[in-house]
Amino acid sequence: MRLFCFMEEDKIIKPLIENLEKQFALESPRALPSAPSIAIIKEALVKKITELMANDYQKFLNGLYMLDINEDKLTGALYTKNKQDVPSLIADLIIERQIQKVTTRQMYKNGLF
Repeated sequence: MRLFCFMEEDKIIKPLIENLEKQFALESPRALPSAPSIAIIKEALVKKITELMANDYQKFLNGLYMLDINEDKLTGALYTKNKQDVPSLIADLIIERQIQKVTTRQMYKNGLF
């Protein structure tokens, strides 16, 4: 599923990774790969989310707050029936929100707003 319309995926990847590394408070500067696709970024995020949920839930919640994830959508993801899907659903929410931020910044930069 494409979450963005006016920008190509390759123009979103770099700012997406930079935003996630900065805002998700990842310890190592290259915790996310310089990935050729959103699918690879999602895979890395799922691993990080799973780790944080298991080992430092407060840091996990703080990261989501800093990323400005929609609270209603997050609640829906956290209370899904299949608990194994939770990290993947949250990764989708994170990526969706970051793409919104990147595209909005680009639209303002290009005078489209």
